[in-house]
Amino acid sequence: MQKKQFPKYRLGHLEISARRSSQGHRSGWHASKQLGAGTDFSQFRSYQPGDDLRRLDWKLLARSGRHYIREAEIERQIKVAILLDCSASMAHEENGLEKLDQAKELVAGLAQICQQQGDQFGLLAVNEHQLVALRPGLGSRQLRRLYQMLLDLEAEGTSGVNLMDQISAYPLGTIDFFFVISDFYEANTEWTQLSKSLRPGKEVIHMHLLGEQEKTLPQKGWIEARDLETGERLQIDAEAARAAYQSNLQAHCANLSEQLSADFAHYVQVSLQDTVEESLSIVLGKKGA
Repeated sequence: MQKKQFPKYRLGHLEISARRSSQGHRSGWHASKQLGAGTDFSQFRSYQPGDDLRRLDWKLLARSGRHYIREAEIERQIKVAILLDCSASMAHEENGLEKLDQAKELVAGLAQICQQQGDQFGLLAVNEHQLVALRPGLGSRQLRRLYQMLLDLEAEGTSGVNLMDQISAYPLGTIDFFFVISDFYEANTEWTQLSKSLRPGKEVIHMHLLGEQEKTLPQKGWIEARDLETGERLQIDAEAARAAYQSNLQAHCANLSEQLSADFAHYVQVSLQDTVEESLSIVLGKKGA
């Protein structure tokens, strides 16, 4: 990526909201609200032994003769981890725009949303040659660390056979919300298997990054198709192959959607040509945030 800094995206209207905690309990939107000794009044409940007497509503006691505790809503900070595919297929380029560059922008945008919410965020960028990991943290310093890591990433190699083994040292159990950004070209179903390993007790959004030319194969005549990960080359008649290619891609995406969707897991296609604001509005809107 040929720039030293990421812009401040216009994302103030967007929110990342975990609907269950890392312990698997359902919670509200982010502000993942919990009841406790916060500042915003929510409701009364009957006094129970052990409750803090400072939260007793004395006026209500005087009127009713009953002991009630004032409960307030407090915001629970959530932890977000972004998993980024850095395999060679992410070097696919259309009109001068590379998939990995756009994926980096999406990561930066998600991190900015986390920062504006006061949530912790971290990064896992993987391929067969490297694992770049940033543990969850807060604030502008964390954001700068993430930016620098993104700028240094390159697309190379394959995804790796067992992604879960690669990231096992990361504090996965503490994460409430995972974003997975990939083109989901798999040699051994490594990304779908990773998703199934992450899903229990977690919320996961899978962002499938696809280019418009990649979807339609608009070229004419004979072209050379090259597998960016294996280097294999194939001469094809684009016009003759187009219908079968589009059908196969649609089937692949439908299978991914089935494999990657569950109660708290979501599959969303993201266009390489869309802006970060457009893409994240779609992603978080699909999720219902």
